[in-house]
Amino acid sequence: LATNRQSVRANLMAGDLDAAVNWWQKAGQYAFRRASYAEAIAHYSNGLRVLQSLPDERSRAQSELALQVESGYALIPLRGWGALETAQAFSRAGDLSRQIGDTPSQFRALWGVGAFHFVRGDQHKAALARQTSDEDAQIEARYLLGIVRCVRGAFVSGCSELEACVELYGNEVRQMHRLLYGQDAKAAALGWLAMARWVLGHPDEALAKAHEGLAFVRDST
Repeated sequence: LATNRQSVRANLMAGDLDAAVNWWQKAGQYAFRRASYAEAIAHYSNGLRVLQSLPDERSRAQSELALQVESGYALIPLRGWGALETAQAFSRAGDLSRQIGDTPSQFRALWGVGAFHFVRGDQHKAALARQTSDEDAQIEARYLLGIVRCVRGAFVSGCSELEACVELYGNEVRQMHRLLYGQDAKAAALGWLAMARWVLGHPDEALAKAHEGLAFVRDST
C-alpha cells in the first residue's frame, strides 16, 4: 500500500490527475470489499478532492458520479440509510446522472436516492420506474417497487413485484450484486413476502417464504 501511495504522489506531481483519481477509486473499492467502510470513504473523498483540479468536462462528471455512488454505498453501513451524508452523496450522484445521461452508475445512483426516500418515509418518491436492460438493476427495481407498494397497503401488487424479483434473481448467489447494492435482494424479498403473505391472511405461505429465505441465507454464507 505504501508503494501504491508513492505512485499516487508521483502521479499528482507529474500532473496525471486522472491516474490518481483512478487509484483512489480502486483503493476505495478494495476497502469496501473488506468491509473497511471508513477507509473506503476516506479513499473516495481523496479522489473527489483531486477531481476538483480537473477541467469541468463530461469525463470529470462521470468520474465524480462513480465516486459519489461508491461513497453512498459505503456510507450506508457506516452512517445509515437516513443519514445526511448518505443523502448528500446519492443526491449529488442523482444530479450528475441526469446531467450526463446513461452510464453504468446511473441506476445505482437513482436506486440510492429511492432507498433513502423509502427509509425516510417518502414513499411517493421512492419507487423506480426506469427501464433498464441490466438484470441486476431490474432485480433491484422490482424489489424497491414491491416494498414501496407493501408499506402503502397494496400487498397483492407488492407481492407480485417481489415474486418477480426472486424469479429474476434465480437460484445462484449473485456475489457481484451484493457488492453493487450492499444487500442480497432475494433474501430481502423473501422476508418481505413472508410478512406480506401473513398480512393477506395466508400464514402457511408466509411460513414457507420465511423458511425459504432462511435456507437461502444459510446456503449462501
